[in-house]
Amino acid sequence: MSVDQLFQILGVIVLLAPTVLLIVLGGRALMGRPLSESATNTWTYGTIMTGFLASITIVVMMLAVGTRLVTLELGNWVVIPEQHFHFHLKFIFD
Repeated sequence: MSVDQLFQILGVIVLLAPTVLLIVLGGRALMGRPLSESATNTWTYGTIMTGFLASITIVVMMLAVGTRLVTLELGNWVVIPEQHFHFHLKFIFD
């Protein structure tokens, strides 16, 4: 596994951790079955710490490798060729 692939995986983890938390907490609330306070605490702590540790790992790797800019491109989400419009999603870690 190359360093760039590891940067990409860690970047996706940073983005997915709070997204998973939103889906779990929001989904349970919408179903009318909210989590208990202790379960909410566990989910919040677990996902936030996962994203935080992944972001710290990115920083340490950037310092070790000498890279000062890591780009996570998620591609074009909307493309309208007739209007020459595209919505390109890109996250930058610097």
